[in-house]
Amino acid sequence: MAGNARAALAAMALMLGQISSGALAQADSVDSLARDLDRVESIRAVKTLTRSYAQYAQHGLWTEVGALFAPSGAYLFDGQMKPIEIAKGGPAIAALLRARYGGGKDGPAADGLSTILVENAIINLSTDGESARGRWNAMIFHGAGAQARIEGGIFVIDYLREGGVWKIGTLHYYPQFDGAYADGWLNWGGGGLP
Repeated sequence: MAGNARAALAAMALMLGQISSGALAQADSVDSLARDLDRVESIRAVKTLTRSYAQYAQHGLWTEVGALFAPSGAYLFDGQMKPIEIAKGGPAIAALLRARYGGGKDGPAADGLSTILVENAIINLSTDGESARGRWNAMIFHGAGAQARIEGGIFVIDYLREGGVWKIGTLHYYPQFDGAYADGWLNWGGGGLP
């Protein structure tokens, strides 16, 4: 028994010696793990932020959409055949989207439907982990009464982290196609795509 106890103590001392000599390597690996975990959580947060945008927008919650933007945030609608529409700051962004998609009102139309699908994200996180850029495919279905439309395009979104919370810095929407459900869609504005 005494021999087994001595062997166990010797093994523990050897183990403790290895741990103390490898403490620096472990600290580096713990820091690396913490950084990697933060980066994964950041990617998840910007994806959730964008899907929240789509969820709020499809229900006409324009004030809530505006709150997803940083105070200096901007929304750009680049219709290619028309001048770019720009709104800066949450309230102005909410007002632009309310006018463009909500008929000047909050909430869904009583006889309407709006579904926004944003998928196929490509997210790039900055080296310092405090900003990101994402590119998303958007497919939007609008319906009111007997009218139904399909719209689609690309969202290019710059995100930033303020006080530990991810916000939309700039959302640039490039519409690519649009049209009535009955007739099918055409290139946006009826022209060719650049």
